[in-house]
Amino acid sequence: MSTLARGGRRSGTESITEAIVRAIATEAGCEPTEISPIGAQIDVDAVERLVAGPGDVTLRFVHDGMETTVHGDGRIVVDGTAYRPVV
Repeated sequence: MSTLARGGRRSGTESITEAIVRAIATEAGCEPTEISPIGAQIDVDAVERLVAGPGDVTLRFVHDGMETTVHGDGRIVVDGTAYRPVV
């Protein structure tokens, strides 16, 4: 069962990296295991620190043809569709 839906919230136990993978897969209409490994595209440890740290930061990248934006507050936007963090 998916813990992330379009416009939805990610699970409080899901890491930001897992949420990014799930958001990209949801947008692509496939399972998370069907997309390319995200670690080949971005430094996943750095992304975890980005979201955990202070400040207003934004990371943008393209993965499997999907334009992805990760905000410091945990918001994820994939090809214009927003995925919100648990608040």
